[in-house]
Amino acid sequence: MVSFGHGTTGWQENCGPSLSVSLLGLDTVVNGFIERGYAVAMADYQGLGARAFIPTVTRRPLGST
Repeated sequence: MVSFGHGTTGWQENCGPSLSVSLLGLDTVVNGFIERGYAVAMADYQGLGARAFIPTVTRRPLGST
């Protein structure tokens, strides 16, 4: 099992890798793990892909990271 944490992809609605067919260009990395027999989990950051304000760019969530 691989938990893959992608880098910051932006803050707009379309910046969530799960909304992109190519996982915003990370598909080759993820497929490399899968081809080697790993299960891969890659979650979007809280709020990515939503029309609401993204809480990960405010001080309260950042203060606990």
